[in-house]
Amino acid sequence: MNCVNIKKDLLWIRYEGAKNVIPGLVYTYTISIERPANGLTIAPIIVGTLGITFSPSKVTFADYSKANLTIDVSVKTSVPQGTYLI
Repeated sequence: MNCVNIKKDLLWIRYEGAKNVIPGLVYTYTISIERPANGLTIAPIIVGTLGITFSPSKVTFADYSKANLTIDVSVKTSVPQGTYLI
């Protein structure tokens, strides 16, 4: 089995978007990496509720062409007010 073995030069990954959301709305977030990559897939998940979804469900950085991709976050009207970890 082949495993990735990274010893140095780790890349940062960050997301930018609303910190507080309102049920019933859709928000666009930007996922950024330090520099373009090839074959890096990021699949966000939500801890604590089924009423928040991501579209697309995952983003893939390919061909060293982009360092920023966007993802939409939909918040159903049934999501109770609270703090959720993405």
